[in-house]
Amino acid sequence: MRRRVLSLSLAAVVVAMSAAVSGGVAVGQGEVREDLVVNGERVQPPSGWQAPRKIEFGEPRAHGGAHVQSSIRSWSTEDQIAYLESLDQPPLTAQVPARGPVPDKAVDERVVDERVDVDRGVEITVPPVVGTATGVAASTADGTIRPAALTYDGTTPSSAVGKLFMLEGDTVRSLCSAAVVVANNRSTVMTAAHCLDTPGIDAVAFVPRYDYGTAPLGVWWLAAAFTSSCYTDVETACDWAFGVAHFNNGVPIQDVTGANGISFGYENVWQVEMHLYGYPARPTWVGLGGEYQVRCADLVDTVQVWQNRYHYSDCLMGPGASGGPWLAAFDSTTRLGIIGGINSFMFCPDPSCENPDTGIHTSRLRSHTASDYASVQNLYP
Repeated sequence: MRRRVLSLSLAAVVVAMSAAVSGGVAVGQGEVREDLVVNGERVQPPSGWQAPRKIEFGEPRAHGGAHVQSSIRSWSTEDQIAYLESLDQPPLTAQVPARGPVPDKAVDERVVDERVDVDRGVEITVPPVVGTATGVAASTADGTIRPAALTYDGTTPSSAVGKLFMLEGDTVRSLCSAAVVVANNRSTVMTAAHCLDTPGIDAVAFVPRYDYGTAPLGVWWLAAAFTSSCYTDVETACDWAFGVAHFNNGVPIQDVTGANGISFGYENVWQVEMHLYGYPARPTWVGLGGEYQVRCADLVDTVQVWQNRYHYSDCLMGPGASGGPWLAAFDSTTRLGIIGGINSFMFCPDPSCENPDTGIHTSRLRSHTASDYASVQNLYP
């Protein structure tokens, strides 16, 4: 049977924030800073690099109900999450994007290399930051997760990972996962580019530690998002995006959730332990319908697919998991780590992805990613 490659957007985005730094630029000014500095180190952008493309979102407003045409951000958290839950949701299938011919083998060849090669010109790791809500918290999940060689944990979610809602009017166009990442503006969220690259999106809501219709840490609306200039709907090697979240009551999201660190420059990895997070709706036995945050621990390798290399995990996290982080140096107490990738795509025999042929892939975060991140992290909502 011909395999189909399925990008995993159905719902979920992860937001990341960093320590406060002066001299930022307002998102509304539309300018992306070009002083590409990360952790005090100058980033040398790759040849041909261009500033990431900006997607601006309007003030979220409901088109019906008790708060007609009022700003959703002014509502209570309970009213905001109730509104999101009341909207029409996309079906638990996803359209398969046109990404070129599918290889005969979903994973053509593992790049077996004991070394960890670093992309020349960038070798930067930014450590995570603890927030007021960071730590182990119980979930309301009561389902039994099927035993597997991998570790699936749906009961101890991370505060710095959440579910992403993409809205068009009063309809949820798609759902993804996202994570908060350390940034100077303390308001940066990281997810997959294909989650946001959808015409007609009016507003995007990020709900950290979303848990079966509840928002224990509030609802955070994105002011804007930025996709890489090298991303297209047929080029999955640059499937990352950064969003800038509005403050809630004058407080940036990172101060509440904490933020994952991030690392750039790894070319090949072999049997590197990473913890993958997301809100997968498929396969059903893993995702519990996309209502709970799931973590899967695995040893990650680099593989060749089509003309590009990706990092690969056997974790089965389908539609809804897109944008969820791959965390190295994972801390089981804070539930934070170093982002080394984000859920991007897997191969499935049909769009439902209930019985995937392979695990999940991520774009490698290299110098292009570092340049994008450096240009966004000083933007303020």
